[in-house]
Amino acid sequence: MHSVIWNYCIVKRIGMNVKLLNSLKENENMTVNVQADENILVEKTPANLFKGMEAVGGKLTITDKRLIFKAHKLNIQGGTTEILMSDIFSVDKASTLKIISNRMIVKTKYGEAFKFVVYKRDKLVDIITGHLK
Repeated sequence: MHSVIWNYCIVKRIGMNVKLLNSLKENENMTVNVQADENILVEKTPANLFKGMEAVGGKLTITDKRLIFKAHKLNIQGGTTEILMSDIFSVDKASTLKIISNRMIVKTKYGEAFKFVVYKRDKLVDIITGHLK
Protein backbone atom coordinates (compact mmCIF):
# COMPACT_ATOMS: atom_id res chain seq x y z
CA MET A 1 0.00 0.00 0.00
CA HIS A 2 2.84 2.39 0.84
CA SER A 3 4.46 1.78 -2.54
CA VAL A 4 1.17 2.59 -4.31
CA ILE A 5 0.90 5.89 -2.45
CA TRP A 6 4.57 6.64 -3.07
CA ASN A 7 4.21 5.94 -6.81
CA TYR A 8 1.10 8.12 -6.98
CA CYS A 9 3.00 10.98 -5.32
CA ILE A 10 5.89 10.63 -7.77
CA VAL A 11 3.55 10.63 -10.77
CA LYS A 12 1.74 13.72 -9.45
CA ARG A 13 5.07 15.47 -8.89
CA ILE A 14 6.29 14.65 -12.41
CA GLY A 15 2.99 15.93 -13.80
CA MET A 16 3.41 19.21 -11.94
CA ASN A 17 6.98 19.56 -13.24
CA VAL A 18 5.83 18.98 -16.83
CA LYS A 19 3.13 21.65 -16.45
CA LEU A 20 5.72 24.01 -14.96
CA LEU A 21 8.14 23.43 -17.86
CA ASN A 22 5.39 23.91 -20.45
CA SER A 23 4.35 27.15 -18.77
CA LEU A 24 7.94 28.39 -18.72
CA LYS A 25 8.31 27.56 -22.43
CA GLU A 26 5.21 29.63 -23.18
CA ASN A 27 6.73 32.54 -21.26
CA GLU A 28 9.91 32.44 -23.36
CA ASN A 29 7.72 33.72 -26.20
CA MET A 30 6.49 36.76 -24.23
CA THR A 31 6.58 39.62 -26.69
CA VAL A 32 7.13 43.26 -25.93
CA ASN A 33 5.60 45.79 -28.27
CA VAL A 34 8.03 48.60 -28.96
CA GLN A 35 7.25 51.90 -30.59
CA ALA A 36 8.76 52.87 -33.94
CA ASP A 37 11.15 55.38 -32.33
CA GLU A 38 12.11 53.06 -29.44
CA ASN A 39 15.29 50.97 -29.24
CA ILE A 40 15.68 47.83 -27.13
CA LEU A 41 18.75 47.98 -24.89
CA VAL A 42 18.20 44.77 -22.89
CA GLU A 43 15.67 42.18 -23.95
CA LYS A 44 13.83 39.76 -21.65
CA THR A 45 16.35 39.42 -18.84
CA PRO A 46 15.06 37.29 -15.93
CA ALA A 47 13.86 39.40 -13.02
CA ASN A 48 11.64 39.44 -9.96
CA LEU A 49 9.54 42.49 -9.12
CA PHE A 50 8.30 42.78 -5.56
CA LYS A 51 4.59 43.49 -5.36
CA GLY A 52 3.83 43.60 -1.66
CA MET A 53 5.23 40.42 -0.13
CA GLU A 54 5.32 38.49 -3.42
CA ALA A 55 8.43 38.37 -5.58
CA VAL A 56 6.74 38.22 -8.97
CA GLY A 57 8.90 36.36 -11.48
CA GLY A 58 9.11 37.40 -15.09
CA LYS A 59 11.21 39.14 -17.73
CA LEU A 60 12.50 42.71 -17.78
CA THR A 61 13.04 44.54 -21.06
CA ILE A 62 14.82 47.88 -21.07
CA THR A 63 14.43 50.30 -23.95
CA ASP A 64 15.69 53.84 -24.39
CA LYS A 65 12.18 55.03 -23.42
CA ARG A 66 10.96 52.67 -20.66
CA LEU A 67 11.35 49.60 -18.48
CA ILE A 68 8.84 46.82 -19.21
CA PHE A 69 8.38 43.97 -16.74
CA LYS A 70 6.16 41.10 -17.87
CA ALA A 71 5.20 38.58 -15.21
CA HIS A 72 5.08 34.92 -16.16
CA LYS A 73 1.95 32.85 -15.58
CA LEU A 74 3.17 31.12 -12.40
CA ASN A 75 2.54 34.12 -10.16
CA ILE A 76 -0.42 35.09 -8.02
CA GLN A 77 -0.02 38.69 -9.21
CA GLY A 78 0.64 38.93 -12.92
CA GLY A 79 0.50 41.48 -15.66
CA THR A 80 2.84 44.04 -17.12
CA THR A 81 4.50 46.94 -15.32
CA GLU A 82 5.89 49.82 -17.37
CA ILE A 83 8.08 52.65 -16.09
CA LEU A 84 8.89 55.52 -18.42
CA MET A 85 12.54 56.60 -18.43
CA SER A 86 11.33 60.19 -18.17
CA ASP A 87 9.57 59.32 -14.87
CA ILE A 88 12.63 57.74 -13.22
CA PHE A 89 14.17 59.87 -10.48
CA SER A 90 16.91 57.45 -9.41
CA VAL A 91 18.12 53.87 -9.60
CA ASP A 92 19.66 52.53 -6.40
CA LYS A 93 21.66 49.39 -5.76
CA ALA A 94 20.80 47.16 -2.81
CA SER A 95 21.61 43.66 -1.60
CA THR A 96 19.59 40.63 -0.63
CA LEU A 97 20.39 39.53 2.94
CA LYS A 98 23.13 42.22 2.89
CA ILE A 99 25.48 39.89 0.98
CA ILE A 100 24.03 39.19 -2.49
CA SER A 101 24.37 42.18 -4.83
CA ASN A 102 21.28 41.61 -6.94
CA ARG A 103 18.66 44.19 -5.96
CA MET A 104 17.81 47.27 -7.97
CA ILE A 105 15.38 49.92 -6.72
CA VAL A 106 13.88 52.19 -9.37
CA LYS A 107 12.37 55.35 -7.86
CA THR A 108 10.07 57.62 -9.81
CA LYS A 109 9.60 61.34 -9.43
CA TYR A 110 6.08 60.50 -8.18
CA GLY A 111 7.40 58.74 -5.08
CA GLU A 112 6.95 55.16 -6.31
CA ALA A 113 9.68 52.59 -5.66
CA PHE A 114 9.93 49.46 -7.80
CA LYS A 115 12.11 46.79 -6.21
CA PHE A 116 13.69 44.30 -8.58
CA VAL A 117 15.96 41.31 -8.11
CA VAL A 118 18.06 40.91 -11.25
CA TYR A 119 21.13 39.21 -12.65
CA LYS A 120 24.04 41.52 -13.55
CA ARG A 121 22.54 44.35 -11.52
CA ASP A 122 25.45 46.76 -11.95
CA LYS A 123 25.26 46.52 -15.75
CA LEU A 124 21.49 47.13 -15.75
CA VAL A 125 21.82 50.11 -13.39
CA ASP A 126 24.50 51.62 -15.65
CA ILE A 127 22.32 51.14 -18.74
CA ILE A 128 19.29 52.75 -17.10
CA THR A 129 21.17 55.67 -15.54
CA GLY A 130 22.91 56.28 -18.86
CA HIS A 131 19.52 56.89 -20.50
CA LEU A 132 17.94 59.14 -17.87
CA LYS A 133 17.13 62.69 -18.95
